[in-house]
Amino acid sequence: MLAYQERWSTAGLATRGEMGTDCCCAVQNKTWVVDPDGNEWEAFAVVQDNLAEVKSASSCCAKVEAAQTAGAV
Repeated sequence: MLAYQERWSTAGLATRGEMGTDCCCAVQNKTWVVDPDGNEWEAFAVVQDNLAEVKSASSCCAKVEAAQTAGAV
């Protein structure tokens, strides 16, 4: 992920990293980039998978749950 982040930053794009993020059932390393049109893109690698799902996980789970409740997923 750091290689992506460095590459995008060198190209003049705004980036941010999230390393060791607990996202529902997995620990992930993520990096985000904003393209020239203002769209956010995410690249991620799963570090550890099949963790027990917990309600205290990061906001990505809340987004999935809200979308499922709204019937979007």
